[in-house]
Amino acid sequence: MKKDKAILLILVLVFAAVGTTEIAYSIYKYPSYKYLPMFVKVVSDSHIGVNTRTDGLYFGTIPSGDSGRRFINITNDHNTPVEIQITFKGQMAGWVFPTKNYFTLKPGEITQIAVDVVIPNGEPAGDYTGKIYILMKRD
Repeated sequence: MKKDKAILLILVLVFAAVGTTEIAYSIYKYPSYKYLPMFVKVVSDSHIGVNTRTDGLYFGTIPSGDSGRRFINITNDHNTPVEIQITFKGQMAGWVFPTKNYFTLKPGEITQIAVDVVIPNGEPAGDYTGKIYILMKRD
């Protein structure tokens, strides 16, 4: 009887240890998102305008059928490598393309990504918005 209780206690401890390890590891690998707002003013004439704000991706004023480019810096502040994935949401999501996506940054590494917006021909004039999401997941 004591042998059965000892075996049961060992199994409970093993399962508890495995569960605790799994929870700790999932928290460690838990992905973090950072996002920036995106803005563009589409016009029907050949007028071009620039916006130099840095609290988002401001593409300025771009004629329908034309394109623009902005840059973002991504830094790995962790002491382990991180996997990076970039996605877009909102009205502009289908118009925006990063020059680099699905890559890994080493600890302390910084990389610059160009983000292009391509306004479709015939897009009505107006203000358009969206968000760029940067997923950072530890390796």
